[in-house]
Amino acid sequence: MVYINFFPTLIGWWYSRGLNSLFDFLIVFFVHTTDYFSPVDILTNFFKPWKRNVGQKGRGLDALGEWFADNLVSRLVGFFMRFVLIISYIVFLIFYLLFLVFSIVFWILMPIWVFISLVFIFI
Repeated sequence: MVYINFFPTLIGWWYSRGLNSLFDFLIVFFVHTTDYFSPVDILTNFFKPWKRNVGQKGRGLDALGEWFADNLVSRLVGFFMRFVLIISYIVFLIFYLLFLVFSIVFWILMPIWVFISLVFIFI
């Protein structure tokens, strides 16, 4: 008798709590990776120097030119690194959306595929 009740219980769990657990996992995964990339922080600090590598201001025109060049190079490195991070975040989002669609479709269709394969095995 236990075996008769197993499949309806499994299907009921699969499409209710199981699907909710899948959505919870996908949302938590997205939130953690968004925290990891932190696109809002990157965009707010887009032109700030990288690792705060800015030389000290000195006296004279040569020291001012050297300070300006160091500051400019550090800001360009910061811009490039943050730009690469934003591009990699966008690429991650594209792959994540594809994974999201695939995993939801797979989760919904998996019991149907199992049932169809069992029918074809026993025919």
